[in-house]
Amino acid sequence: MADRTVAVSAIEPSVRIRGARGRDQAFVAATWAFSLRDAGWRRSKANEIVDRLLDDPACRLLCACDPEEPDRLVGWIAAATLPAARLLLYAYVRDKHRRGGIGSLLLRSAFADASKPLYHVLRGPDADALLTKYQSKELPVETFLGGVQ
Repeated sequence: MADRTVAVSAIEPSVRIRGARGRDQAFVAATWAFSLRDAGWRRSKANEIVDRLLDDPACRLLCACDPEEPDRLVGWIAAATLPAARLLLYAYVRDKHRRGGIGSLLLRSAFADASKPLYHVLRGPDADALLTKYQSKELPVETFLGGVQ
């Protein structure tokens, strides 16, 4: 995906959507694991699941950043496209940028074919806000990863 700057809303005037870079992974992993711990996951299990999902070859990360500061992430999405479905692994938007349409923009940007059904793998405070707007079905993380050890 080519980087692009998009006007989101009056609340969040514009963000740049870009593919993840190597230095983004630490922020993504930390915020993702923290969100899962916030949702009641044990720390070790949250870290294990996040690492396995990020290492999965089907996982694709997109980041939303300030157009003037492309290294400052305001949100991200981890997604996978399956032959017959779109799969939301997780999405995160920084507190002060929530309710501005960034999560929806990331979701739309992650999938070329919006006609495929949407599934989600993990729920947590950040992904839940996005899932209230989009109809999705749960696919257990164990199913996607082929059994969690």
